[in-house]
Order: sequence, then structure tokens, then C-alpha cells
Amino acid sequence: MENKENKTAAELAREERKERIEKASQAQAEKKEKQANQSAAKKKAKVIVPIVAIVLVIVLALCYFFGVPHRIFSAVTLADGTKVSVAEYEYYYMSMYNNTVNTAYEYEQYYGAYYGEGAGIMMTGFDYTKTPSQQEYTMTDTYPLNEEYGENPTWADYLEQSTIETCQAFAAFYKAATEADFELSKEGKEEINTYVEELRASAAENDYALDAYLRESYGRGMTESLFREILNKQMVVSEYLNGTQEQYLEDVTADDIQAAYDKNPNEYNVVSIRCFTLQSEAATNTEDTKYTDEELADLTKKDKTETIALMEKFYNAATAENFTALTAEYAPEEQKSYYEGSDSYSKLENAVYSDITGSFTEEIAEWIYDSDRKIGDKKMFTEENEDGTVYCDTILITALPSRDDTKQPVSVRHILFALEEDKTVTNDDGTTTTETVELRTKEEAKKLADDTLAKWVKDGAKEDAFIKLANELSDDPGSSDNGGLYEDITKSSSYVEPFLDWCFADGRKVGDYGIVETEYGYHIMYMSAISDEAEWQTTIRETLAVEAFNTYYDSIYDSDDYKATLSNFFANRVRNRIEDYAANVVANLTAETTTAASDTATTTSGKETTTAAKDTETTAADKETTAAK
Repeated sequence: MENKENKTAAELAREERKERIEKASQAQAEKKEKQANQSAAKKKAKVIVPIVAIVLVIVLALCYFFGVPHRIFSAVTLADGTKVSVAEYEYYYMSMYNNTVNTAYEYEQYYGAYYGEGAGIMMTGFDYTKTPSQQEYTMTDTYPLNEEYGENPTWADYLEQSTIETCQAFAAFYKAATEADFELSKEGKEEINTYVEELRASAAENDYALDAYLRESYGRGMTESLFREILNKQMVVSEYLNGTQEQYLEDVTADDIQAAYDKNPNEYNVVSIRCFTLQSEAATNTEDTKYTDEELADLTKKDKTETIALMEKFYNAATAENFTALTAEYAPEEQKSYYEGSDSYSKLENAVYSDITGSFTEEIAEWIYDSDRKIGDKKMFTEENEDGTVYCDTILITALPSRDDTKQPVSVRHILFALEEDKTVTNDDGTTTTETVELRTKEEAKKLADDTLAKWVKDGAKEDAFIKLANELSDDPGSSDNGGLYEDITKSSSYVEPFLDWCFADGRKVGDYGIVETEYGYHIMYMSAISDEAEWQTTIRETLAVEAFNTYYDSIYDSDDYKATLSNFFANRVRNRIEDYAANVVANLTAETTTAASDTATTTSGKETTTAAKDTETTAADKETTAAK
């Protein structure tokens, strides 16, 4: 072998390259030999493994899409170990958002015509044109929210906190119901089934399978089985708590009621008063004024002096007989319409002590309930505020504090023979209007009532027969399908006066009947049920039962067993998903409102171009102010 030292560099390089090639060839040969000797199973495994990996990725993606992790992982964990899945948590969160936005939107549509734009926000505090995180929560004392979310909590914070509390409540009371061996009623089960089937039908109408519809409405993890499970839990808790409340009502004894009354009779004695309030205003600068602070103080003082003088004049002239007329005369211009022809704004009847303190001051309540009071007593009260304005109240006693021995509520049945009815008419252009048409004259209505009553009495005056007649003959759409029944009627219910007068006439008893004339026509009346207790006894019973129930509720809900720990990771994901969902809701509602406004403008414009048509339009809006009650 030649010595390497005697070889040139080129020769050495060629030999090294040759050795590398030989080694590579040998390795390749060994690899082929191993492959040739592999079993069929090993060869197959090498093909399957990458395919399995791909399938696994697809399965995981589908599981996520269909919300499997949402049903497995927990968003809330309670101290007793109860876990609330992400899917259930999202269901409660979504439900609360939907209820909130729907209520705000409906209030805006209904009350906007009376109070102007922003009525929905005014009545709910929620702006349906914004998502929850875009608006501050200002409805009530925000202390608990401040503690958790900082000084300016949003509606998203409120919904999150409310969702946590909901999870706690349902977990706590479902466990209590289970430990008490409580079983859901047949009616409760049927209600759940009916609701699910209604959703299934609604989903089908929109070309959805039910599970897809539920995912769209309540979150990615929702399925029919989980939905039924949640509904079952909610229904169990509802029935269990309702039953608990009823039991507390039954447990209150006559001795308990008498003892509560003797301890604080003024809390349950009712009183009737006439009242009128005037308020002075604090002066402020406008765009057109530049008063100094001293000048503003003088203007405020002047208005206060004038307000007191005006109330003194009212007070000196007021009597029980002229009170209503005087309130309309002395009320500020913008309030006169409230008082004219009505005493509802200046009369407070059958009020208890807490009603008085809720509307007026403790000083006024103590004067009203003083044992020296007499019917007809009156007094003017003045309360000055820190800003230099005053509230002036004139109070006149029309009924002294006493126990209300009226047995209420009552239940009555009636058959109405109406004089008129409203009918919806479709116009040539496809729009609809409501027209009031005459059904019969007063004489005809009275004869129908007399004849029907006489025949019913002759046939035995049985309630079952009355129910049948009401279903067949009554013109009242509010009760003609339930035997003419109205339940839980009290003296303060919003029925017309002749109707209430008959219900609470002295000596009224179950089985009484008669005919009452009202502005709607003639009513055949039948007294179906009267409370066994006087109003003061019922009030005390309910008060004691509520106190006992609240104590029980707090003992369960506030237990350390149900303190919640929130998974911020999953909670934030739910919050973000619902923010996205809310953004779509906002877009849809905004578009709907814009379209409605555009349609209204177009309709109005069309009417203005046709003077003759406008002049002959039916004034249905004026007639629709008449209600069934």
C-alpha cells in the first residue's frame, strides 16, 4: 500500500470521496434489506399513522365546532365541587342578554311614542344600539360590581356577574330540591316538552335542525339533551321554591298574625288622603344668560318664596270637595293635564305606613298616623333642600288609619253584552286600520242581559252553566274563552268603577249574581270566590311568609358551599362570543328601526299628497283608548 504521505492532495481527495460513496451504498443496501424483511403490519402502520393524525385534527375541529369542549370544561366551579360547564354558563349569559335587549327594544317601540326617543334606555338603563361592553352599567347601586370590576362597570360586567349568581342559585337550590326528594310535576315535564317542540318547529321553519338552532341561539356547546337538562333544572328549582313559599304561607297561624299586628298596628292600618305637591326650581344659567352666583341664589330664593306662597293659598282654599278642581288650577302649566278631570294624581287610598313614607317624609307619616287625627284634618308641610329649593305638600285626611277588613282578593265571572266592538279593516293599499262598529243599542244589550240571566236562574243558577254561557255569549275578548273569569281582583285593581263597586259591595258573598251597567255595555256578574281572610290578615300573612322564605333562601344561597370560582379563560371567551353576537343583534335592530322610520315617512308623505283621503281617515287611534277593563 502506498504511503499517503507520498500521494498528492488530489489523489487523497479522490480516495476519501470513494470511501464515502461506498459507505453510502452499503447503508442504502442495508436499508433496502430491512424494508424487504418488514412485516405487512409494519408497512401498513407507516401508511395509517399520518392518516390517523389528519383524521384526529378533523375530529378535534368538529368536536370544537359542535361544542364538545364547551360541555366538558367548566366555566364556574362551586366550593362544594359542583361544576358548571362552559355551555351551561353561556346559556345563562346569552339568555340574560337576549332578555335585556328584547325588553329595551320593546319598551322603545311601545313607550317611544309617549316619551320620545330613548324611552327604552330610560326604562331599562340598556341601550340596544350598543353591545354590553360599550355601555356603562348605571341602573342601581353598583358596589358589588365596583368591587369586582372597578369604578365604571359595564353591562358586560353586570351580565357576567349575574350569570355567576344564576349558576350559584340554580346549583344550590337544585341540590336542595334533590336532597328533599322533590320530583318535577307532570305539568312541568309537559311544559318542557311543549317548549322544546315549539323550538323544533320554529327551527324547521327557518331550515335549521334543532341542535343547530340551539347552537345559534345559546352557544356552540348547546344540544337538545343539554338544553332539556338545563330546562329541567330550572323547572325543578322554580317548582321547589314556589312550593316552599306556599308552605311558609300555610305555616303562618292566626296567633302569628295577631301578634304581628299588636306589635306594630300602624304598619298594617290603612289610611286614605288627598295630597298635592309643588316644588320650586333652582336657577341655572342658559346659553342666553350669564347670572352671577349671587344672582342665581336670589332667583332660587325668589322661586322658593313664590312656591310657598302659592301652596299656602291652595292650602287655605282646599277641602275634600274641591281638592281635585284646585289641583288642576294650581298645578304648573306642564302638569295641568294630569290633574284636570281626574283625582288619580291627588288621591292615595288604603295606604299603609310604608306607602306614606315611600311617597312623602317620615314627618308626614307620623302626623297622619297620630291618634289625634280626625277626618278632614289638613296640614301643609315644607321641606327645604340643600340647593335652596323646597317641596311643599298639602295633606288632607279622608279616612283615618284602621284595619282593612275587606275580604280580598276576589274572583268573579261575567258575561258582557257590549255596545261596540273594534274591527280590523284591510284597506285597498294593503294597510290596516281599526274601526269601532256598533253591535247593539243600550236597550238591546240590557234585554239580552235580562233574558240571559233569567234563563240561567230558572235553570238552577249553577256556576258550570254560567261558564258555558260566558264562553258562548260574552263579547269580552279577555275572558270569553275561560268562562268569563277574572281572578285576584282588589279594590285597587284597574277595572271600571261600577264593576269594582259590585265586587266589593257590603255583604257580598260567593254565589251572588246581578247585572251591572258600564261604559262598555251590560255585564251579568257572578261572584266565584272571596278570600277567607280580611285584607289586613292577608297582608300580615304574606309579610311573615316572605320574611321566613327570604331567611331560608339566604341561608342556602349565601352558604360557603356555593361560593363560585370563575375560569377567566372560558369566561372571557364567552364574553367575546356574546359581544360578537350582540354586534349582529345591534346591526339587525338598527336596520329594522331605520326601515320602519323610512316606511313611516313614506306613508306620511303619501297621505299628505292626498288631502281628500286624509280628511276621510278613520280616527281609530282615538277609539283604541278604551280597554276591556
